[in-house]
Amino acid sequence: MPPNLRPLPKPLVDKIRTGVTLNTVPQAVVELLCNSLDAEARTVLIKLNAATLSFTVEDDGCGICSEDLELVGTRYYTSKLRSLTD
Repeated sequence: MPPNLRPLPKPLVDKIRTGVTLNTVPQAVVELLCNSLDAEARTVLIKLNAATLSFTVEDDGCGICSEDLELVGTRYYTSKLRSLTD
């Protein structure tokens, strides 16, 4: 699988920037669940640890390539958008 994460062009960032921040465990779980569905996962396993307020999300989706791992979570990098019409 070729690298897929790319920075958004600044004009696009300026148009779509919403300032949304994930502040809670439930918000983060929902975001990762959506990512799993976007990756065409058929099975998603969510494990919550209430004692440490931590979680893992595992799925069988198409995933990301190893070259993109260092970019995961980088601001304004995405595999989904390329233009305002996406």
